[in-house]
This record gives sequence, C-alpha cells and structure tokens, in this order.
Amino acid sequence: MGIPSPFKVPLENENVTDLVAGLRGAGLHVDTSGEVARLIHEAQDAQSGMVYYGAPGSDVLSFARQIRALEPESREARSLLLKVAERMAWDADARMQDDDPQGARELARECLELVQGHPGCLAILEGEG
Repeated sequence: MGIPSPFKVPLENENVTDLVAGLRGAGLHVDTSGEVARLIHEAQDAQSGMVYYGAPGSDVLSFARQIRALEPESREARSLLLKVAERMAWDADARMQDDDPQGARELARECLELVQGHPGCLAILEGEG
C-alpha cells in the first residue's frame, strides 16, 4: 500500500522554518519553492519601500533570513543579504559623517555578521569610512 510520492501537505504553522527543518531531519524531502517565492516577493516589496533592516518581520533582512533557513544554498537569500549589508555600510558611513562613530561601528559589526569581509563595513571599523 504505502503513501504515493510526492505527497503534498500545506504547512500551516507560524514557524515554518522549524517545521521544515524537523521534517528534513526526519529524512523527508520538503519542497519549499512556493514559500521561498512568496518570501522573495515580500522582500522585493520591502526593498521597494526602502525597509532593509530595523523592522523585524517586515524588512528585507527578515525575509532573507527566512529564505536562507528554508533553502540554505539560496542565491536569492545571499543576494538579499548582500543588499542589506550594502545598505548597512551606507548607513554606517552616514552615521560616521554625523559624528556618531559608536553607532557607525555597531552597524558595521552587524553588517559583517551578515556578509563576512564586506569592504564598506570593514572600512568603517578600520577608520577609513
């Protein structure tokens, strides 16, 4: 008898990423392409509104992290994280210009957590920005 493959079930859970990780950990293949596509669309909307970070759950950073959790090798997630890092570097430089070096360094460190070795954020920390 058995279950026909593929077996499709909608996941109705607030934390889909944990649920997907659990299913994958149990050896099941989980197709997250629909959810990833939805998150990419949400990230594009957030980017259009210039909401890159600082609004957890509705910013580009949040959507990129969710995509990466669902698909760790996602090129889209990497691209979105790079865009967030670029914005953080730009904002850190602006803080430095506004005589807020501590705020600039904090933002640059956050940026480097997203994208290791990001040149704009390294420059802020090295005092070149």
